[in-house]
Amino acid sequence: MASSAIIIAWPLAQRGQLGRSARLLGAGLEFQKTAGATREWMDHASEAAVSDILHHELDAKNVEALFEEGRSRPLEEVVRDALSDTQPRDGSDDTNHPGQLQHESSVGHS
Repeated sequence: MASSAIIIAWPLAQRGQLGRSARLLGAGLEFQKTAGATREWMDHASEAAVSDILHHELDAKNVEALFEEGRSRPLEEVVRDALSDTQPRDGSDDTNHPGQLQHESSVGHS
């Protein structure tokens, strides 16, 4: 699951969902590190691509805060949050407040 999370982070970053992408990458890398898992070439490629996108769009302090949030949470929780249908309808992400996730109750429904 960790490799999948890392790989999924790439298209999310490309779509501008920077917070979700960074947390997925952080959680996936931390899980692999803790488990002593061997990283595949796609893990490395995804990490590099996501990191490039994040550092192009956000300052280093915000990027590190988002990575740390992902590293500090259970992988399953980060994956569930990233893949849930609770993102704002306008496509924006929660990168302005790395510690706060968007919840369905805070998203305006028509």
